[in-house]
Amino acid sequence: MSSQTAAKVWGKARVEALSDGVFAIAVTLLVLDIRIPELHRPVSSREAWHAIATLAPLLFSFFISFILTGSFWFMHHVTFHSLKYVTRALVFINLAFLMFVSLLPFSTGLLGKLGPNHPVGLTVYFVNQLALGLTLNWLWMYAVRRRLLEEPIADPSMRYMIAAQPLACVLALATVAASPVLSYYAYLIVMLGSRRIARRRFKALPADAPAPL
Repeated sequence: MSSQTAAKVWGKARVEALSDGVFAIAVTLLVLDIRIPELHRPVSSREAWHAIATLAPLLFSFFISFILTGSFWFMHHVTFHSLKYVTRALVFINLAFLMFVSLLPFSTGLLGKLGPNHPVGLTVYFVNQLALGLTLNWLWMYAVRRRLLEEPIADPSMRYMIAAQPLACVLALATVAASPVLSYYAYLIVMLGSRRIARRRFKALPADAPAPL
């Protein structure tokens, strides 16, 4: 690497530390909308269970968002694990990605307040997820084109998961108006299907074949 090139690149430790911090704060904030019900003692078991049941939409949105946020953290981690270093442009792409990570508590809270089948709540939520998927793909494609990847990722099917996520969101958004429940299935089918197809494809490759980026 020439001295001129070296002046434009940095180590990835601080970028990873910032990213992990944003993810940690985001997943922590997800739970803040779930408040303990106000129950006046003495309270019967029936009243207690009824009060907890009213939290079902909030608990559902928290559960879904925690899983999806964890998946994004893992895909982001896999991407950065393969990077040799980061450039100024990649840092700003990553900041754009983290901006939408920071929005997750808002979209999750809105989905919980309006209900898991409310078209507006679902639309805002899946738009947030779509923005995350697009910026993560942008980050990945930039790294590939700039030859910033040190080695192929350990799990090649992960690349298919990253690429399929925006498609899953687009299909989910397309079905929200017709059937909010169907939008969840559309998202899930695309994500699980892409991983299954990728697994079968890479199992069929010869053992000595290089894993594609």
